[in-house]
Amino acid sequence: MKVASTLGFAAAPTCLVYVSTAQRPCEGDWRQYIEFVATHRHRVRKGLVLENGRGPNAAQRKALVDVLGDLEVLTAVVMKDPLTRGVVTALSWFKRGFATFRPDEVDRALAWLQLGSDEAKEVLALASALQRLLASR
Repeated sequence: MKVASTLGFAAAPTCLVYVSTAQRPCEGDWRQYIEFVATHRHRVRKGLVLENGRGPNAAQRKALVDVLGDLEVLTAVVMKDPLTRGVVTALSWFKRGFATFRPDEVDRALAWLQLGSDEAKEVLALASALQRLLASR
């Protein structure tokens, strides 16, 4: 588990977990996240994103697409902002397997990821821990 100034991330057995603050990810934090994804990309094929802000900028989104290459990673993005959901929709044009959910649809997001019961609990625990750690900064 890693917590930086604008985001935090962790890995469960088959699912990466990403949580952001309300701030756009700073370059140093995003670079750490991209390195983390690169390290886990061949083992983990699912992701849960809890986006609490506007999300990464265009260059950051491109870096994510580039590091994933031709891998298909099921990614559930949970966010409040409808405009940010539009950004994720645009990302899905280049990388299949992205879906957006409102904050009250976390259970639907986990079901969409097809996580087993134990791993879904672990992913939720990681997401909660990351949110608490980011809020305490």
